[in-house]
Amino acid sequence: LSQFEPYQEKFEEVISSKYANETEKLFYLCKKGHINLLKSLLQDSDDKNPQVDDKYTLMHCAAEHGQVDIVEYLVPLLDDKNPKAGPRKYETSDIHGEITPLFLGAWKGHLSIIECMAPYVRYDECVDTIRYLCMKGDLELLKPLLQLSGNNNPGDQDMYELLHCAAKHRQLNIVEYLVGAGTNHNET
Repeated sequence: LSQFEPYQEKFEEVISSKYANETEKLFYLCKKGHINLLKSLLQDSDDKNPQVDDKYTLMHCAAEHGQVDIVEYLVPLLDDKNPKAGPRKYETSDIHGEITPLFLGAWKGHLSIIECMAPYVRYDECVDTIRYLCMKGDLELLKPLLQLSGNNNPGDQDMYELLHCAAKHRQLNIVEYLVGAGTNHNET
């Protein structure tokens, strides 16, 4: 930590007064976006993506708080790039099902997180996120997930279901995009 010596005293004061254990320190650094300090603490750790009781991980924390540099750092280190956690209580609402970092990034409106994670997730790992964005009508966040590469693309049946979802929730922008993208809306 020699390169961080000027900040070490302030860091120790903030961390030690408020956060007791190593995991909480890591989550604090992640939430605040202190990537260099986080890297230095994780470099000798066997667990690059520690979690709390509900399986909420550093990747969840980084995605939720829009810390794209930390997501970019963690992605190559992790086998499971989009792990499930939850349910979890938030000030504005409860998320009753399992949540993924990708979903949290979408829920919080972080396009940079979606763009960073999209190449690393399979379509079947992001169906709930795609449906959420379809219902919400957020085309900007939806596009990177619909443009997954290779065999990870949604199939015709999936696209039809998304078209139906968008129409049901009166999201005309999504309907127009899906139809324009070649969705076969006559499929049964």
